[in-house]
Amino acid sequence: MKGNKIVFILPALVMAGLFLFGYFVIQQTDSASNETLNQLIYVDMTTDELDNDLEVQINWGWGDLPSDGLIGQGVVEIVATNEEAMDVDVNWLHANLQLLQGNDRIYESDHFTKTNDGIAFLFQNERVDNEIYGPQGKVVAQLKKHQDVSHIEIRYYHHWENENIVLEEHEDVQTQLDERGIEQFWMIQRSVSID
Repeated sequence: MKGNKIVFILPALVMAGLFLFGYFVIQQTDSASNETLNQLIYVDMTTDELDNDLEVQINWGWGDLPSDGLIGQGVVEIVATNEEAMDVDVNWLHANLQLLQGNDRIYESDHFTKTNDGIAFLFQNERVDNEIYGPQGKVVAQLKKHQDVSHIEIRYYHHWENENIVLEEHEDVQTQLDERGIEQFWMIQRSVSID
């Protein structure tokens, strides 16, 4: 029996070593906070011409869920601009927001707010039961073509404070965040040229 001690000790040492190695690997893994989440997000936008209209499609997805919790709100704002990057007042025909989880649509809204610069959708970032709202979604919007429009711009805002904002018609999103005292937020901006 004394010669068989190695049969018991060696596997126990291997298991302990694997456990310690796994523990240290997990501890070294970087996780994103709400503040650093903007470094992991993809946001893309495409435009298609449809007769006298222009369709804009925006998709976003977070690379990870924040380690400090899913909280706050998201705002997707779409703005039409001219060659000088000045806002152009256009006729938005319709717009649709979809929040996704994988391939499943878990929330949908056609209600948008006309901001000072364009149109915007506001949504909660939250977990309800097994559904996660905010980290993945898309917006499809259609506007009348306008001769002065040369670019479509998207501004994706995320704040992670307990205070909620309510988008007011013909107000600037940034101003509304400032007026509510929301300091913990970031904004990602993308632009695409209209040919």
